[in-house]
Amino acid sequence: PSEIIDSMSTEALTLSVINHPLLDTEVLSYDDYTQGLDSFVSDFDAAKVLLEREDFAINLAKIYLDTPVLNNEEYKEQHSNLQVTMLDFTVKETVLAVPQVSNLLKEDEAEALIVIAENKMKEKSENKETYGTSVNTFFTVRAAVSGKSNRNNCQLF
Repeated sequence: PSEIIDSMSTEALTLSVINHPLLDTEVLSYDDYTQGLDSFVSDFDAAKVLLEREDFAINLAKIYLDTPVLNNEEYKEQHSNLQVTMLDFTVKETVLAVPQVSNLLKEDEAEALIVIAENKMKEKSENKETYGTSVNTFFTVRAAVSGKSNRNNCQLF
């Protein structure tokens, strides 16, 4: 209900949306991630409200920053589901990289996100057994939605 959505903090609403069981299916099933997010948002009122909040992208970036990159041993110790571990990063990075979200960031926030994504990519590349091809999701999506093919040329603005 909209009363509940309106009363939720941006952080709580962000967690609710990012953990929605259909987000990954909806966003990642489209060749165009922007279209996938648009489709998800059109079916989910909480996501519509969230995209209207100025602090959504920075809240998602903070959640992303706090998401640990697990090495193979940590993954095994936590009895994590490998698919969920990879998907967790893939969804967060995909949503952060699409223009509907990245355009909500101020320039300095966008620059900080690039540094965070580069560091996460380095950590994941050291743990390819766990993360496989999802190592550079943020930059791959960013290149796809911006029409640029070289990660080094990707810019949020």
